[in-house]
Amino acid sequence: MKYLLFILALMPAIVHAGGADNLLPSTYTDPGSVEERRMLAAVQQQRLKLVERERQLDNRELELGMLEDEIDTKLLKMNKLQKTLESLLEQKDLAEQQRINKLSRIYERMEPAQAARLLASLDQKMAIRILSGIKAKTAGKLLDNLDPQVAKRLTTSYSTLVPD
Repeated sequence: MKYLLFILALMPAIVHAGGADNLLPSTYTDPGSVEERRMLAAVQQQRLKLVERERQLDNRELELGMLEDEIDTKLLKMNKLQKTLESLLEQKDLAEQQRINKLSRIYERMEPAQAARLLASLDQKMAIRILSGIKAKTAGKLLDNLDPQVAKRLTTSYSTLVPD
C-alpha cells in the first residue's frame, strides 16, 4: 500500500519524464525486501532529480540563446553607429581642411610682414597647416619676415609634417 501511494505521488513526474519505463529499471521486478524498496525509491528519486535538472538546463539554454540574439542585435547597432560616427568624423576633417585651405589663401594674399606677425601668434600646429597650403615662394617670404627662432621651429616642424 505504501509503495502504491509513493508511485501515485510520482505520477506527474512519471508522465512528464515520458512514462514509468523511464523511471524504473528495465529488469524491474516486484521489490521483495525493505532494502530493495528503499534502493528503488532512491533510484527513482535520483532519476526525477535528473529529469528536473535536464528541464532546467533546457530552459537555461533557451535563455542563453535569447541573450545571444540580443547581443548580436546590439553589436549590429553598435557597428552601424560606429560607421556613422566615422563618416561624421571624415566630414568634419574635410570641412576643417577646407577652412585651413581658405585661411592659407588669405595668408597668401596678405603682405608678408603682416602675415608673418599673425602666423607667429598662432599655435604651431595651426601655423604649419596654414604654411602647408601656401605656395612655396610666398611661404619663403613669410618665413623671411619671422623671428629666426620661430622660423627655425616652423621649418623643422614643417619638414617632419606627416601628410593627412
